[in-house]
Amino acid sequence: MTVINTLLIGIDSKYFAELRNILSRHTESDYRLTLAASFGEAIQSMTQQSPDVVFIGSSVEMAGYRRFIQLVQQQDCLQPVIILETDTDSPAEFDYLKNGADFYLKKWQHNTDILHKAVMAGIERVKAFQAIQNSERRMRGIYYWSSIGILLVDLNELIVQNNPAFSRIVGFTGDELCDMPLTHSLIHPEEQERAGHAFASVKSQQQPAAKLQCRMRTKQDSYTWTELTCSLFSETGTPAQFCVCLVEDITSKKEMENELRASEAQLRQISAHLLDLIEQERRRIARELHDSIGSYLGAIKLSLGQLACSSPIGKEPLSERIDHISHMLVETMDELQHITTNLYPPVLDDLGIMAALRWHTGKMNSSFSTVSITLHADIDETRIQPGLPIVIYRVSQEAIYNALKHSGSETVSVSLTEEDGAILLRITDQGVGLPGQEPGCTDTVCGMGIRNMMKRVEFSGGVFRIASGKSEGTTISASWPVFIPASDQK
Repeated sequence: MTVINTLLIGIDSKYFAELRNILSRHTESDYRLTLAASFGEAIQSMTQQSPDVVFIGSSVEMAGYRRFIQLVQQQDCLQPVIILETDTDSPAEFDYLKNGADFYLKKWQHNTDILHKAVMAGIERVKAFQAIQNSERRMRGIYYWSSIGILLVDLNELIVQNNPAFSRIVGFTGDELCDMPLTHSLIHPEEQERAGHAFASVKSQQQPAAKLQCRMRTKQDSYTWTELTCSLFSETGTPAQFCVCLVEDITSKKEMENELRASEAQLRQISAHLLDLIEQERRRIARELHDSIGSYLGAIKLSLGQLACSSPIGKEPLSERIDHISHMLVETMDELQHITTNLYPPVLDDLGIMAALRWHTGKMNSSFSTVSITLHADIDETRIQPGLPIVIYRVSQEAIYNALKHSGSETVSVSLTEEDGAILLRITDQGVGLPGQEPGCTDTVCGMGIRNMMKRVEFSGGVFRIASGKSEGTTISASWPVFIPASDQK
């Protein structure tokens, strides 16, 4: 059973007894009555125990009633107030209701249901009002204590209201910001056009909200990076007249992004330099092998030839052994030539990248008779950046090898051209394509070879792409800006 604590003010003992008898007959609630002879006594009673409902007799003095209601409201004590008609000659029903009463009940003494319904309705009204107050209090707290700036801007982009967080971001007070044009007064000139488009798209309801990063002017005439999110705001049932903007200071985030970009750029430079050092070392080793060991093997072969010519006639076993050793030397010299060429192709330095690609594709065609490798190389090599030919050669070498090993294609085409101000390398096969559902390079799709190609291209300032489909073949492409010497630049 619900217990309802009831405070009665200005009700004499006769009415009190009648009211108690009437309410006691209600079986769904237990009414606990407290009688206060005056408003002062009522206030003291309310400080000790807050009632659920207050009954006031209509015979009380109106001035005292108003002071009581004001005092209760100042103390934020919310209880439903029900006026009981104890003076039938009183014409003040409207005054009671206007000054804070929830209900004015006439002829209450004979109707239990009316009394109970008024009490319950009053309690529910107070609960709803308290819920609204609590919600407003929470929203006010969010508005004032939020670390994110909140702006109310009219449709002309004039600031109507702002919270303290926004004042802290830009350094202006609320009075200084009032009626200030947001876009033209605070947003950096370079971002004003984008901000205008964002507001226009929101106001025209092309999108529910717009977000952009922009620099905002501070009171010290400096700029701070912010993220601005705007959406329309309207009261229920009325056309939108304002935009609500959330403003977050992202200066530290931008500084971290800039530091990260600088670190990435530095890492790319270091990686590119390491690759260049590797290629230089390979070139040095290849030359050492060719110039030193190759020369020694050639001298040994020449000495064996002289020994064979000077050997006595009839010494067949010695001659055969010399021929056998000479044959082994020739194979060793061929293998040494193969190793030095793979380490670094001398034709690249001697004749250029197109000659190196022709030599490599020709060698692959002779080694893999079941696959046809075609080359289309038509380019002005002076427009290739210094240091880039070896990258083009290594990417082509790896891509051709992958196509021969994995694609199952009968044809592989290689092209090196200049298109739209870029050096474009493209290797295409008609094979089975890369594994997986999506084209491109992921942990499950590509191996170390593709990753090496990708890094070589990126570290050299190019763009690497893969296009592949199941049973549709694979195209590996890389592009770099053309090289324009400083002397030719205007």
